[in-house]
Amino acid sequence: MGTPDYDLLPVQAVHQSLMLLKEVLDVHDSTSSGGDESKARFDKMVASVLDPLYRSIQLATTQLHSPVDISVYTLNCLSSIHSLLILYPFTDKRIEVALALMSGHEDTLISEEASAILSSTGLIPIYQKAMAHNQSQGPLSSISEADAATVKRALESFDHFLAQPHFGRIDQVARISNIKVRERVHTRTMENVVAAYSIIHSRLVDPFNKYEGLEAKTVEQVRDLLK
Repeated sequence: MGTPDYDLLPVQAVHQSLMLLKEVLDVHDSTSSGGDESKARFDKMVASVLDPLYRSIQLATTQLHSPVDISVYTLNCLSSIHSLLILYPFTDKRIEVALALMSGHEDTLISEEASAILSSTGLIPIYQKAMAHNQSQGPLSSISEADAATVKRALESFDHFLAQPHFGRIDQVARISNIKVRERVHTRTMENVVAAYSIIHSRLVDPFNKYEGLEAKTVEQVRDLLK
């Protein structure tokens, strides 16, 4: 199959397999009678090309070194497959499979990028403490890594990110070839960041946690800045 390049676009062997699949689809499209026997024959022909292609794509990703690279490369391959399949009848089940696989890799990228943003701004440990905190532990501000000084520094760092949010993004996400997929990943990543911030914010404004005088943007302000 070949090793994926730095751009994480499908290697030439993927394009060759897709050309073969297109030939199969074109022949069936022009000769199909639409009966059950024809559909069964069609499914078998498509499987003979697609199933080895999926395995080859998966094998190629073993040469990549991070979950992000793997997901971006696989998404780019799956997007090419999906773009071809939607042009032909009798491909609904195969389209569903492609979309389900794409969704899984989108979820990986969204989780990785949201975590990277929260980590780079110093909010990850605060988010984790906020999630695990209960009042029997005393004020959240009395807990290590969630004290007022640490939270203040993290919020300042988060403000810098909000001023230039593109600097907090994972480089590989920009290599997603399908614009709609890339935008969907971005939108859902920002939604995850806002969701995490909302949990932190709810703890900061709770008088029990004793963060008096700490300035923090509202959840609505953060959401607007990340649109």
